[in-house]
Amino acid sequence: MSITFLYIDDCPSHEETLARLVDVLQQEGVHDDITRIRLQNPSEAEAWRFVGSPTLYINGRDIDPPLAETSYRLTCRTYHHENGRVSPMPSVKMIRRAVRQSYGLMKPQVSGTTEEEDTLLALHIVEGIIDFTLPGVDGKQHSYADYHDQSILVLIFSCNHCPYVRAWEDRMIAIQQDYADKGVQLIAINANDASKYPDDSFEQMQQRATEKGFNFPYLHDETQQVAQAFAAQRTPEVFVFDQQRRLRFHGAIDDHFEDPEKVNNHYLRQTLDALLAGETPAIQETNPVGCTIKWK
Repeated sequence: MSITFLYIDDCPSHEETLARLVDVLQQEGVHDDITRIRLQNPSEAEAWRFVGSPTLYINGRDIDPPLAETSYRLTCRTYHHENGRVSPMPSVKMIRRAVRQSYGLMKPQVSGTTEEEDTLLALHIVEGIIDFTLPGVDGKQHSYADYHDQSILVLIFSCNHCPYVRAWEDRMIAIQQDYADKGVQLIAINANDASKYPDDSFEQMQQRATEKGFNFPYLHDETQQVAQAFAAQRTPEVFVFDQQRRLRFHGAIDDHFEDPEKVNNHYLRQTLDALLAGETPAIQETNPVGCTIKWK
């Protein structure tokens, strides 16, 4: 058996995909080495039948075989999931299915694991907010009750190192700036395990907030209890609560993390506009797109 992981530097999703692969192999008891290959020219793409980064071959077979007419080139990849969602990464379910099929494994129950790609939300839309008190990079303790006078509360599970968060950070700052006078408050929460990802430590959070000029609180969920209570899975992942602190939207900030000029659906802005107008958001839930929260 062989496991080959192909990628190019320009696409940020390969690190998270590799982490998913490693986790699945550990959970399934597969100990084969992963051959990692960075492609650098078109001839290599042609030779490897490379349709985009990242591409994962298990025993010589692409885990998501492309159509026959697909061209081979150095580009980012799009995966089409069973639920109709499009993502720059294969789901955990997709990787696990490919591993089990290739290695002839049965389908065991893996303790402590979930198919996070298949379920969006533990909270239901219109369910109330979960209480929390967390330290912020400003040296203060922050509770959701501190913002009782805000018309809308937006919680975004975030971090420092995730390329998706970094791609959306400027938009987060712009949204807070544009909606602050309308009674909207963004709060970013980092729950990543800093012992495994030092870039997400509290000290690095303080540095990142200063560098970017965050105009919203940036809180540290060191115990991960708040992220678990919200059933958050990704960074960034958005939860929007109305004046009565009922959940009215959950999902992504918009539909194009790489290029703000190519956004077709500004999910968060559209939700805020609807709620401020006393209307029900047209879209109340989307799949959050980003890195997985790094659990302890």
